[in-house]
Amino acid sequence: MNPLALLASAALSVAPEVPAATARPVLTLEAAMAEARAHNLDLRIAGERLAQAETLRSKAWSYYLPQVSVSGGYSWNSDDVVLDLPTSFAIREVVDPSTGQPVNWPIGSKPQDPTKPISPANPPGLPTPYLLYPLSTEELELQRRKQHGVQAEVQQALFAPQVLEAVRTAGRARELGGARVEAATQDVLFGVAQLYYGAASLQQVVAVQERTLETWRRHEADAEQLVAQGAAPKLALLKARTDRARAEEDLIRSRNSYDATRQALATLLDRDADFEVARPPAPAAVLGDPEEDAAARPDVRAALAGESLAQSEENEITARYLPTIGLTGDWQWASITGFTGKHQGWEVTLGARWTLFDGGRREADRAEAEHRVAEAEAFTAQARTKARDEVRRAQLDRDSAYAAQRKAEEQARLAAEALQHAQAAYAQGAATYLEVSDATTAQENADLALVTEELNAQLAGLRLARAAGQLGR
Repeated sequence: MNPLALLASAALSVAPEVPAATARPVLTLEAAMAEARAHNLDLRIAGERLAQAETLRSKAWSYYLPQVSVSGGYSWNSDDVVLDLPTSFAIREVVDPSTGQPVNWPIGSKPQDPTKPISPANPPGLPTPYLLYPLSTEELELQRRKQHGVQAEVQQALFAPQVLEAVRTAGRARELGGARVEAATQDVLFGVAQLYYGAASLQQVVAVQERTLETWRRHEADAEQLVAQGAAPKLALLKARTDRARAEEDLIRSRNSYDATRQALATLLDRDADFEVARPPAPAAVLGDPEEDAAARPDVRAALAGESLAQSEENEITARYLPTIGLTGDWQWASITGFTGKHQGWEVTLGARWTLFDGGRREADRAEAEHRVAEAEAFTAQARTKARDEVRRAQLDRDSAYAAQRKAEEQARLAAEALQHAQAAYAQGAATYLEVSDATTAQENADLALVTEELNAQLAGLRLARAAGQLGR
């Protein structure tokens, strides 16, 4: 099926009549490309996905930057718990009031029994009459019925290799997302250009068929006049009317196909189809070495970014074998003083964590990552090979399309000359209406074939530009 038939596939059901076209603004190919970049919904979705990928780097850095938290609370308890702690003592000799003589303290204690182990019941040494008596005490608040406090904590990773590799991995994911957006942009621009060239070609088809319809109407008028004069059989008039009716039907189909293609283009641009297309310029010539340019195509760069991402993920898993070192600072204030006798206090901790064995999970993850790296390398090689193949085939298709266009131009010129000769001979009575009808049909077919081959050449140029990664530059 030729490109015009593909572009007209949406216009299978034909209305009985097409209303006259109203004046619409003209949308150029350059403006269509700009609108596609700005408003195409697929590109908007790809852009939002890229924005999400850009946040991964910030998320990864968040695990390495300081973590600051503040907490507070108010508590209700059932009882007060206060400890009276002696702060000074006096040594006093205990005297029996009845005798005035010192007594052993504690009363009734005995000397140590060396045959038994030392214990509270068998303390070491000899009993003495001296007593340790507290002179002053200090209250230590351990719990109050109502108490409150606040705490601030700062954590800082000093050596966290897995986190640093995660930051690099996030950067690779950003590069991959950017390359995918560029590849999606190329696909959308190619689709817009295809539809635009197709709409412009269908516009030419409509113009060809409008001219052909006018020719058939003149033939019908000539046939009516000749039949009325008895110079031609009535069959010629019937044939002329049939040809005119067929031309009207073909024109309606072409107009509907043009409208359908214009509507498809408007959908890609996310706008109303209230525009006409202009005859676009031929696709820009591909400069430089197309095969070398293909190596820098967005899809190839996306494959390279995917390979780097897979390697970075493997490095991230390898970093799990290393320890992590961090510093934690804590400051707190409480309405009770506790053992220190102060309402506030601080603590700094230097800690390290090293996982020596995790059941073999790291080994399994590393083996999986190695296979992903190998897969990404193979995918990159495949993308490069595919790009070179597409360039070579696109060059051959372009050369064939240009040759076919030149032949179609020659055939259209010859068909136009043949129609002129047939019309002149018919006017002199040296040719039949059937010959004129055949020449008219031949010219119409030649003009339509020329439009088709021009479209084929334009699309071949677009495919080569896309294969070389130069579309939209």
